[in-house]
Amino acid sequence: MEKIALDQAQTGSFLVLDTLRKLGVDTIFGYPGGAVLPLYDEIYRFEGIRHILGRHEQGSVHEAEGFAKSSGKIGVALVTSGSGATNAITGIADAMGDSVPLLVFTGQVATPGIGKDAFQEADIIGATMPVTKYNYQIRDTADIPRMITEAVHIATTGRPGPVVIDLPKDVQEREVDFYYDPIVHLPSYQPTVEPNGLQIKKLLQALSETNSPLILAGGGVNYAGAQEELLAFAECYRIPVVSTLLGLGSMPIEIDEIEQITKQLNRQIDVVHVRDITDIPHLEREVLLVKISAPAHKRAEILAIIQPFRAGVVDVAPHSITIQMTGDSDKIEAILRVIQPYGIKNIARTGATGFSRD
Repeated sequence: MEKIALDQAQTGSFLVLDTLRKLGVDTIFGYPGGAVLPLYDEIYRFEGIRHILGRHEQGSVHEAEGFAKSSGKIGVALVTSGSGATNAITGIADAMGDSVPLLVFTGQVATPGIGKDAFQEADIIGATMPVTKYNYQIRDTADIPRMITEAVHIATTGRPGPVVIDLPKDVQEREVDFYYDPIVHLPSYQPTVEPNGLQIKKLLQALSETNSPLILAGGGVNYAGAQEELLAFAECYRIPVVSTLLGLGSMPIEIDEIEQITKQLNRQIDVVHVRDITDIPHLEREVLLVKISAPAHKRAEILAIIQPFRAGVVDVAPHSITIQMTGDSDKIEAILRVIQPYGIKNIARTGATGFSRD
């Protein structure tokens, strides 16, 4: 492993911040404690990285999560050892579940005291193993740039997630005049970035055999920036889409609900036989789809008004609802008169269709 000489000896704390800055990190969220005081002393002197003080370690990790989600960058949190590190586990587990790229530095007692039940010691590596993509405990100060670079690579590639770096206090304080080349070389870490061809064939086969497919879009669509691909796939195969909480926004909200619902209805109606029934007993029915302006404070009132007409709600948007109703022309006209004062945004009617009684 190649050694890179420094112009002058630097502490491990300086190497942490210098490496983060080179990797594009400009914000750290944290809460200080005894085991990370050397790093906090360096933050005070360091140019180019701002520190945002939390009121609790869990809050700092959640702040880093929010930063990552809103900025698209990796979130970085810094907490102390022992209970400070264990307080951060909830946020780490949340980031794992939500696939958020996160780098969490936890302070640790000095290396001679590790494993000896020292004051404020906790096995944070063992505790976080089930809820992280990977974790490190740095024992050699010269390894700091390499391990941080690897950690950021792991956290941000493949399915994003949290990585924990445990920093003993003496590793932060120790000065070195060189560091190991931070080139990323992880032969055992090969995240999947291309879909499996066999799985795609199985999916297409399943689509060809089903009558009512449904797409459940999750957060991965947004993380991958695949909104256009999802829309194209859904429109090509005419598949309705619902979203998980993290998948919200994966489908454009400006899609015309009336048009989409009409397409689905047209797809499900097969005309078997047509004949003239004017002179024989028959029923006439019409299908109505209408999008009504419905702010939150008016929604309950509108639902109460349409209930006697046996109209059903088929879509709810932030400022509107779309209803569907079947009935004769008089009934259709009646409900339109009732909802007209609220504002009709869009409407589709099939026109009267006759059905013979025989």
